[in-house]
Amino acid sequence: MGQLRTTIYCAALTLAVVSGSSAVAQPAPSVLEARWKVTLPENPAAPAAFDDTYAYVALRSGKLAALALENGRSVWTADVRTIWAPAAGGGRVFVASGSQLRSLDAATGREQWRTPLDQPLA
Repeated sequence: MGQLRTTIYCAALTLAVVSGSSAVAQPAPSVLEARWKVTLPENPAAPAAFDDTYAYVALRSGKLAALALENGRSVWTADVRTIWAPAAGGGRVFVASGSQLRSLDAATGREQWRTPLDQPLA
């Protein structure tokens, strides 16, 4: 049986254009236009997280992958097993895995810190 793969699409949407001191409303597009697509090597384990630069996808193999929003290119992967969606912000990616919370550098995937949780996540 062949391996299933997941494809992620990135779409861009422009709502308004600012010109001088006034905003010019643009008509809402009826269809989003795909900017890029990428096929992941395996299915996601949880929904992706996003910041201004990357999409962070937890994969079923125990990896966390960072994809550049600009072009879909894989920027880094880290060994992080989770079934919960990561959270991103402030240059960090936060991942809960079992009985600990980890913080990774958003640009490199390097672990910044980890801390045990009082109780394992259910």
